[in-house]
Amino acid sequence: MALPEALIVTGRDGRIRSLNAKAQAMFGCTDHEVLGTPVAALLGPEDSTRNGWVACFDGPAECHEFGYGAVVTAHRRNGSDFPVALSLGKADGEERIFFLRDLTERQQSQFQLHDLQAELERVSGMAAVGTIATTFAHQLNPPLTATLNYIEGIQVILEGERPDIPAARAVLGEAAAQAFRAGEIVQRLRDAVSRSAPGHRVVNLPQLVEEASGLALLSSGDRGIKVHINLDRNAKKVLADGIQVQQVLLSLIRNAMDAMENSSTRELEIVSSREAGGYVKLTVADSGPGIGEEISARLFQPFTSTKADGMGLGLSICRDIVEAHGGRIWTETSNLGGTAFHFTLVDGDAVVDQRC
Repeated sequence: MALPEALIVTGRDGRIRSLNAKAQAMFGCTDHEVLGTPVAALLGPEDSTRNGWVACFDGPAECHEFGYGAVVTAHRRNGSDFPVALSLGKADGEERIFFLRDLTERQQSQFQLHDLQAELERVSGMAAVGTIATTFAHQLNPPLTATLNYIEGIQVILEGERPDIPAARAVLGEAAAQAFRAGEIVQRLRDAVSRSAPGHRVVNLPQLVEEASGLALLSSGDRGIKVHINLDRNAKKVLADGIQVQQVLLSLIRNAMDAMENSSTRELEIVSSREAGGYVKLTVADSGPGIGEEISARLFQPFTSTKADGMGLGLSICRDIVEAHGGRIWTETSNLGGTAFHFTLVDGDAVVDQRC
């Protein structure tokens, strides 16, 4: 009877002894091509979850099933990667049995749902921006118009044959009062926007990284980019708005991919680490040409872009989001030779510990 799951049997040394037809179809290989090779070769070489289950090879002969809780990156013979749910079953003697389920369709459905959710967030955000802009224009128009009129009045007074200096001073005072009123309106609107910022909660950081990187790679097509993901096992939770953090990650990953468009070596690295002071640091690094000092100094200012067709707003928005989360964002030269973008978020485990 044919098994419904892909199945791989290995020895205790982790080398493949047999695999069923579904596993052969999943990986695009025949059993003769992979027999005797390490089962880890069927995973993406940089998969950060690999060590957790490979350690089972060194355990006792009876290795208990841990269910479909382990999601790893599998590696087809043609070089393409895809996600699988992995389960390690009980085995007798020296053998280990792996059950695998291809999650490609489910992940694509999640990405489509994520796209829809992001679009709804974007539309909702644009509607909010439109409301704020209308309110802003409505409230600012009177004092700015009055200020302009007063200034024109001062010009008329001073251009006369006998300038009335006391009158000019009085009108100048009125102009200053209207300018001060405009400043108060701006501050009041900024306070209102800050109070309406979405609430933050403790969220799963690896899941955010997985979805954002998967979405970026899925929408970019095949650019021949080698991706390394190395997430700190002690930094799994952050206090954040998940959608906003994914917007930052998506923007930084896409920028990195665009930066490597003409590079002979195309490597992208996403790293997390637990930092002192109750923070988690995320890094998105590339092997591109890097950023010049002149641009780097004002990189996070609005309308600054390294792209010929860029508007220069993406990194400015990223900075605002990160700072609204209590973190900071900066750049350095990456170990890959290009640019490394770092940003920090509040450590969710630290927040939980404080609440307890």
